[in-house]
Amino acid sequence: MDLRHRSRAVGASMEEDQKRQDESLEQEVKYDSRRLSAGRRKRLLRTSSRAMAYLAFGFFFHMLIDFTQRQGENVNPREEPVFWIADDDEEDFVARTYYPTSQLKALRDVRDEAERFLPRICGRYRFERARLPHASVIITVQNERPGLLLMTVQSIIARTPPELLLEIIVVVDNAEAGPEDRPIDPSELLDIKQSATRATRIKVLNNSVREGCARSRLKGAQRASGEVLVFVDSHIEMLHSTWLEHLLVPLLDNPRTMAVQTIEAIDDVNLTYGSNPAGHWFGVITDQLQFGYQLYAFPNVADLHAVDHIPWESPFGPGSLFAIYRTEFFRLGGYDKGLLIWGAENFELALKSWMCGGRVVFVPCSRVGHVYRTHLSQVAGWPPTVPYRLEQAIQSHEGDGRYHVDGVPTEIFSRLVARNDIRVLDIWLEDHPAKFEYYRRKFGSSNLSNEWQAFADQTRTDSAGIHQRALKRKNKCKDFEW
Repeated sequence: MDLRHRSRAVGASMEEDQKRQDESLEQEVKYDSRRLSAGRRKRLLRTSSRAMAYLAFGFFFHMLIDFTQRQGENVNPREEPVFWIADDDEEDFVARTYYPTSQLKALRDVRDEAERFLPRICGRYRFERARLPHASVIITVQNERPGLLLMTVQSIIARTPPELLLEIIVVVDNAEAGPEDRPIDPSELLDIKQSATRATRIKVLNNSVREGCARSRLKGAQRASGEVLVFVDSHIEMLHSTWLEHLLVPLLDNPRTMAVQTIEAIDDVNLTYGSNPAGHWFGVITDQLQFGYQLYAFPNVADLHAVDHIPWESPFGPGSLFAIYRTEFFRLGGYDKGLLIWGAENFELALKSWMCGGRVVFVPCSRVGHVYRTHLSQVAGWPPTVPYRLEQAIQSHEGDGRYHVDGVPTEIFSRLVARNDIRVLDIWLEDHPAKFEYYRRKFGSSNLSNEWQAFADQTRTDSAGIHQRALKRKNKCKDFEW
């Protein structure tokens, strides 16, 4: 007997039991309800209530089975797959948009690029969107080239299913601007706000002081309402209409996942794409703690991800263009609030994820274009200026105050990046030999000079450092040797 017939038999049996109990109850009440003791009346009421509950349960169970049978072959809706691969391509998954393109003046036609970069099998994926979590996209912007922020926002609005995109949060970090910093043009900001839809809110948060990359992203995360946080830069372009679905699926497979998009380079002068798609690279950091890519995760290890559409694990990922559950982000402590302006956030979160039970995966079917600042003499905007307030705040009272790197005194931005690196290493590597090797290569000695050592010591006394260390103990994180 199948489940539908069993449910009907159960319901019929319950109905007959209830009918017999009701008839018996009616006869007893008719006999002489006035002679019933209080205890007897209570027992009869309990019997009647129980009978009604049985009947209601039988009716509900019968209706539930009918409903689930109408939805498909599987009785339990949870047994339906979140995604599956169809036999044919979805013709419009590259060209499809979810918003009238005539109202998005910064939206570019990138169908040729998307078709060139994406593995063909990516177009055969089908998704049960009702079972995917909704997301908040967080964009931080500082000294951005005119028009790129609008391109970023409108490519997200146009190519993201509205039922999955809860909101876009733009955190503007242009306070305490230097003479070369560029504010956002008011007309561009107005176009951004007018890009909001009924399903997707756009929030613009303005920092009152310069917070920097990590702290601005953290502020956006704290204001976000989505189950999933997606961090992106202010100079990117989503390439197809299923980028978010592909990014969300690995999170369902393992909720402690950072799912990273596959990045295609956009020329920073003419905003064109290259001819070759990004390959199956691994994210790594150099001995100078700079993020980069290489073909193998470890030397002399064969390529284990030959299938071009399946996500693969990576040691590190970039500082943005990834999705993570909001609960997981804050379980890891988010970004360290002690990281200033720029630097170290591009490896800190991945390091914490691996050491604290998570993982980092690259997703080849989620493609995004990213403008890399390489022609600085033509487009400027880099490095970011450091406000005088912060310059004074990180000035050590130890040593000669010149902060030598490779025997040469540093300028303020390089000093600040090195300070952030020291901070992350001291909290997460502790006394591992890799930390001292970095010191030797960067500063010429495995022992820091007093002025640099002061930055490491701060992590044991400032509230942000204490918080990170406490979460490390709470999460029972592995040591770096692991």
